[in-house]
Amino acid sequence: MDHAMHREPCSGSQEGQPLPLQMSEPLVSEGDAQELRQILRKLKSLALDTEKELERQDEALDGITAAVDRTTLTIDKHNRRAKKLT
Repeated sequence: MDHAMHREPCSGSQEGQPLPLQMSEPLVSEGDAQELRQILRKLKSLALDTEKELERQDEALDGITAAVDRTTLTIDKHNRRAKKLT
Protein backbone atom coordinates (compact mmCIF):
# COMPACT_ATOMS: atom_id res chain seq x y z
CA MET A 1 0.00 0.00 0.00
CA ASP A 2 1.13 3.53 -0.65
CA HIS A 3 1.76 5.67 2.35
CA ALA A 4 -0.16 8.91 2.67
CA MET A 5 2.03 11.97 2.31
CA HIS A 6 1.39 15.32 3.91
CA ARG A 7 3.25 18.49 4.76
CA GLU A 8 3.78 19.53 8.33
CA PRO A 9 5.13 22.92 9.30
CA CYS A 10 8.59 22.88 10.90
CA SER A 11 9.08 25.02 13.93
CA GLY A 12 12.22 26.60 12.47
CA SER A 13 11.02 27.03 8.85
CA GLN A 14 10.97 30.45 7.30
CA GLU A 15 8.20 31.72 5.09
CA GLY A 16 8.78 30.90 1.40
CA GLN A 17 10.93 27.81 2.02
CA PRO A 18 9.47 24.40 1.09
CA LEU A 19 8.42 22.26 3.99
CA PRO A 20 9.78 18.70 4.27
CA LEU A 21 7.42 15.82 3.43
CA GLN A 22 6.89 13.36 6.22
CA MET A 23 5.55 9.81 6.01
CA SER A 24 2.45 9.05 8.02
CA GLU A 25 0.92 5.70 8.94
CA PRO A 26 -1.05 3.98 6.15
CA LEU A 27 -4.78 4.65 6.32
CA VAL A 28 -5.60 0.94 5.91
CA SER A 29 -3.47 -1.97 7.07
CA GLU A 30 -2.37 -4.64 4.61
CA GLY A 31 -4.62 -7.19 6.34
CA ASP A 32 -7.62 -4.87 6.10
CA ALA A 33 -6.86 -4.18 2.44
CA GLN A 34 -6.73 -7.92 1.72
CA GLU A 35 -10.05 -8.44 3.50
CA LEU A 36 -11.59 -5.60 1.47
CA ARG A 37 -10.27 -7.20 -1.75
CA GLN A 38 -11.92 -10.50 -0.82
CA ILE A 39 -15.21 -8.79 0.01
CA LEU A 40 -15.13 -6.87 -3.28
CA ARG A 41 -14.43 -10.10 -5.21
CA LYS A 42 -17.43 -11.74 -3.56
CA LEU A 43 -19.62 -8.72 -4.33
CA LYS A 44 -18.50 -8.76 -7.95
CA SER A 45 -19.29 -12.47 -8.18
CA LEU A 46 -22.74 -11.90 -6.66
CA ALA A 47 -23.39 -9.04 -9.09
CA LEU A 48 -22.40 -11.20 -12.09
CA ASP A 49 -24.57 -14.09 -10.85
CA THR A 50 -27.47 -11.68 -10.33
CA GLU A 51 -27.05 -10.35 -13.86
CA LYS A 52 -27.14 -13.90 -15.29
CA GLU A 53 -30.27 -14.71 -13.28
CA LEU A 54 -32.01 -11.52 -14.44
CA GLU A 55 -31.18 -12.37 -18.06
CA ARG A 56 -32.61 -15.88 -17.55
CA GLN A 57 -35.78 -14.48 -16.03
CA ASP A 58 -36.12 -11.90 -18.83
CA GLU A 59 -36.00 -14.71 -21.39
CA ALA A 60 -38.63 -16.65 -19.43
CA LEU A 61 -40.83 -13.56 -19.24
CA ASP A 62 -40.47 -13.00 -22.99
CA GLY A 63 -41.76 -16.54 -23.56
CA ILE A 64 -44.66 -16.04 -21.17
CA THR A 65 -45.53 -12.69 -22.77
CA ALA A 66 -45.60 -14.27 -26.23
CA ALA A 67 -47.86 -17.09 -24.95
CA VAL A 68 -50.23 -14.59 -23.30
CA ASP A 69 -50.40 -12.54 -26.51
CA ARG A 70 -51.26 -15.65 -28.55
CA THR A 71 -53.91 -16.68 -26.01
CA THR A 72 -55.41 -13.17 -26.01
CA LEU A 73 -55.71 -13.26 -29.82
CA THR A 74 -57.36 -16.70 -29.66
CA ILE A 75 -59.85 -15.53 -27.01
CA ASP A 76 -60.68 -12.40 -29.06
CA LYS A 77 -61.23 -14.56 -32.14
CA HIS A 78 -63.54 -16.92 -30.23
CA ASN A 79 -65.43 -13.99 -28.68
CA ARG A 80 -66.09 -12.54 -32.16
CA ARG A 81 -67.33 -15.93 -33.37
CA ALA A 82 -69.58 -16.28 -30.33
CA LYS A 83 -71.10 -12.81 -30.97
CA LYS A 84 -71.89 -13.79 -34.56
CA LEU A 85 -73.80 -16.83 -33.32
CA THR A 86 -76.03 -14.84 -30.99
